[in-house]
Amino acid sequence: MQYTILNRFFPCKEALHEWNCEHDRMCIKCDIEENLEHYFFWWNRISECILNLGALDIIFGVMNETNDTMICVLNYCIIIAKKYINSCKLQNCDCVFRKFAKTLKQRLIVEEYIATVNHSLEEFIFKWGSVIDTL
Repeated sequence: MQYTILNRFFPCKEALHEWNCEHDRMCIKCDIEENLEHYFFWWNRISECILNLGALDIIFGVMNETNDTMICVLNYCIIIAKKYINSCKLQNCDCVFRKFAKTLKQRLIVEEYIATVNHSLEEFIFKWGSVIDTL
């Protein structure tokens, strides 16, 4: 999914319109033209989570030139959020932050299991402990 987003051939309504597959460009949730930025960025308006991220941060991820652990965590969460938003849109259901948090927590449980099997649980807890504590 991230590859299609980065290369701008993700099937939002604007792209579908350009490809002659869709006549209507408007988002069914908020009646605004559904381009790539709108498809994923509208989360900021409907969620209880306040992040100072721009549309480009959501689409491409936050620059992490220093390989900061917390920015790696944030970018992972952004990817999981985009997957969740896409899933909700495909199922024509509302995005709910509590459900996203549950989805993220389930994914982190899998990652924790993998870390346990790989004998790297301590590293996992250092990286993800603060996120898990808030879910």
